[in-house]
Amino acid sequence: MAIKVKSATVRPSQISTSANWPTVRFGDVVRDVKLTVDRETTDLTRFIAGEHMGSEDLHLRTWGDINENYLGPAFHRLFRKGQVLYGSRRTYLKKVAVASFDGICANTTFVLESRDPNFLLPDLLPFIMLTDGFTQHSIRESKGSVNPYINWKDIAKYEFPLPPKDEQRRIAEILWTADEACEHLLYVVASSSDFSTTLVSHMWKNGISPESRQETVIGPIPASWKVAPLADFTVESAYGPRFSGNEYSPTGNVQSVRTTDFDRRGGLTLATAPFANLPNDVISKHRLLPGDFLLSRTGEYAGLTATFKESSGCYVAAAFLIRFHLDSKRLLSDYLVNLCYSDFGKRFVLRLVTGSAQPNINGSDMLALKIPVPPLDVQRRIIQMADQAKSTVDAARSNLNSCKHLARTIANELLLTRIHAFHTSRTCDGP
Repeated sequence: MAIKVKSATVRPSQISTSANWPTVRFGDVVRDVKLTVDRETTDLTRFIAGEHMGSEDLHLRTWGDINENYLGPAFHRLFRKGQVLYGSRRTYLKKVAVASFDGICANTTFVLESRDPNFLLPDLLPFIMLTDGFTQHSIRESKGSVNPYINWKDIAKYEFPLPPKDEQRRIAEILWTADEACEHLLYVVASSSDFSTTLVSHMWKNGISPESRQETVIGPIPASWKVAPLADFTVESAYGPRFSGNEYSPTGNVQSVRTTDFDRRGGLTLATAPFANLPNDVISKHRLLPGDFLLSRTGEYAGLTATFKESSGCYVAAAFLIRFHLDSKRLLSDYLVNLCYSDFGKRFVLRLVTGSAQPNINGSDMLALKIPVPPLDVQRRIIQMADQAKSTVDAARSNLNSCKHLARTIANELLLTRIHAFHTSRTCDGP
């Protein structure tokens, strides 16, 4: 099958085998650039920390402002546009990025470049560093257990076969084309996600069909809707039960649903909810029922919501959650969850969060929250439309994951597989 690369077409058969490629040491063809910046006098404005680099993502999508953030003394390393940044901590995360601007980073981030662009093409370097072979070498040579790190001298001794310059160019073109395809799909995922959120935001203000609007305490809403406190639609609400960590057990009689089990899209990943042994009266009082609305009330995830839908098994909400059992003949939990993830949630729900050191939402404040409530059939239609939008996001995300997997496979096929073939030809006896 032909792989289109911009104006050229390259077929796998056009890439020569690696039997005649020379073996090189990484440190012989790649330079560890150690230039220091005086932060007091520099004109540079951006810095890169570990959290700004994504796993297996060659692009820098976020950064920090030097003038607006405290930086420790380790942040003095200069990097230039086009150089490759490599995170030396936890190398299994594969944090390799090509700098798209000049800036500074910590001395725990390697700043790398080709020693001779006529021998090692700079465009190929980041892909070599993302191959399984390079990653396995970095993991194997790392030191420490809690926060493993690798030194330059240990990276430098990595050996690999380097193709001729023309082959390098063809391989780099293929791999950057695959990366461009992934970037396009990433844009589709982001656009689809924005549409899903915007859709619900539009509907709670304008409805799903043309009709006059009324002014309310939360702003204009469709005339057939009403505004009322959540308490008016709540049959019962309660904080999750508190119990000792000693009660957790793989053979427990109930699963405890935590904030970490929220999928951040209104659903739950119940397979990760741990088992615990709790008294029957506690379970009876706090057992979750299908259709219950769950709110994370504390910590960095205060304001996250989800609908509990499981009809089998036995579950309770963890202590940092609030469970609301709603009158399902008047208010559907899925509608309320979608509302909370729209701009209504940003404007009204997150406003209920108090405290800075330990953010918290009080249950009584949530019950007093005035919400826009349409007729039940309109709620169902909004849920259906939101689900369709989420399905579009899921499809886009699945395509993105497939593209990333294909890109990794191509890189390993063109570089790593040929490395294996090369070493086999050197170590095996035979005709």
